[in-house]
Amino acid sequence: MDGTYLALAGYVPSAVDTELGWNSQNQNLQAILDTPAITEEDLDRGLYDFARIECFLVNYLDLPVTLTENPAKRVVVYKGILGKLTRSNIRYSFEARGFEYLLNNKIGAVTSKLCRSRFGDSDCKVNTSGYTYNLSVASVTSDRRGFTLSPINLVIPPVSSILQLTTTAKSWADAEAEAVGLGGHLVTVRNQSENDRLMALFGGGDLELLWIGLYKDGITDEFVWASGEPVTYTNWNNGEPNNLGGGEDKVHLYIKFAPGKWNDDEGSKSFYGIMELPGSGGSYTNAPDGWFNYGTVTFTSGLNAGAGREIASYASNTVTLFEKAPFTVSPGDTLTIVTGCDKTLRNCFRYNNVINFQGEPYIPTPDKFASTPIDAG
Repeated sequence: MDGTYLALAGYVPSAVDTELGWNSQNQNLQAILDTPAITEEDLDRGLYDFARIECFLVNYLDLPVTLTENPAKRVVVYKGILGKLTRSNIRYSFEARGFEYLLNNKIGAVTSKLCRSRFGDSDCKVNTSGYTYNLSVASVTSDRRGFTLSPINLVIPPVSSILQLTTTAKSWADAEAEAVGLGGHLVTVRNQSENDRLMALFGGGDLELLWIGLYKDGITDEFVWASGEPVTYTNWNNGEPNNLGGGEDKVHLYIKFAPGKWNDDEGSKSFYGIMELPGSGGSYTNAPDGWFNYGTVTFTSGLNAGAGREIASYASNTVTLFEKAPFTVSPGDTLTIVTGCDKTLRNCFRYNNVINFQGEPYIPTPDKFASTPIDAG
């Protein structure tokens, strides 16, 4: 019928479970592998996972020539998607679920320290084409989980800088020392856009103040940046700097009191500091270790052609999959590999994509509240 539907042994269906309300229609179907249209290999590759299904009635003595006839010669029973699929020997079975099933999923954002987006989706906005490579298997370390890749001429665009907080609250000098130990300095703020970026990254939590890299030079008595860059922009709060008490020679960023404004303060006080650390980049024959962690690989030839798997780790040009490939991986098999994301804010710097980070890494956890002494009066 219509060049698509074949009259074969068919399926053994259960009754369609349906009721009023938003509960999904459900039906279980069993069949045998008696046609090359649906093969054991394709089922194992997962090619039918979440496939769309349509069930309709026709008059066997007056079949539709096409499915677009008007008036239609068919009655739609339901449309839906395939659920769990199981296979044994030459028999397979699956669940057919109505589209109402999708409405039973919880919808809404839940705060999380990790990003809620999938790498490259409409919220993430990273163009994955620039991080997608067509390679082949050079050798196999584990028949279905591990293999080395063919050489890749990889150019990683440099990330101008990485912004992160010091490990603990500490004096300005100790915060700067931690940043220097990591190859950077406390942050230099060059314009309003960079100041706004600091608030977008580090605002919204329980932090009140954060050290930045501005301090008063004891010789010139002028404010200078720890990085040595010239001071081209300031954002002082009203009446600041006022050197209250005569010892305010370091600068912090207000997070809560006057969001985004600066204040001079005593450097001996303990606050978290914003460190500006050098980014990475360069050319590689093989990708640096960790580059493909949490990425995806899709085989384009060999026994696993069409199958996709997530990558657990990548080191020394060797891929280890979270889940075994359906079939044996062999040298020479071709594949498409896409870099990954561990969903941390640090990883967003790697893609110059911090502005689209979909998490809240600085919201305090219950442990933070439990660790705070309570004054019982």
